[in-house]
Amino acid sequence: MQAFTQYQTRLEKRFEGHAYGIIVPDLPGCHSAGDSFEEALANAKEAIDGWLEVAVEYGDPLPEATSIEHHMDSPDLTGWIWAVVDIDVTPYQDKSHKINEVHPNRWHSSTAL
Repeated sequence: MQAFTQYQTRLEKRFEGHAYGIIVPDLPGCHSAGDSFEEALANAKEAIDGWLEVAVEYGDPLPEATSIEHHMDSPDLTGWIWAVVDIDVTPYQDKSHKINEVHPNRWHSSTAL
């Protein structure tokens, strides 16, 4: 079963006809850009996935997405373009952890095919 979270994104058109900057307020330090609105949103999805992957690797909990109203009421975030990016968080829930183990050679030689 997939679990989706909608992260709010804030876009800013940097220069007339050139590049959109994008941040994800719920994920500190998560930002991206694109030459078009659509490219900026696609790049934001990649940035969010990368941010969540690193959080899981460090054992951090996944941040809850807050409402767009919450962000729109913030004086620091007024005057921007808002968009929502749907993220499937299933791969980041209950993720297994990689471990390295060292065993005596005799364990491996007796089980080798």
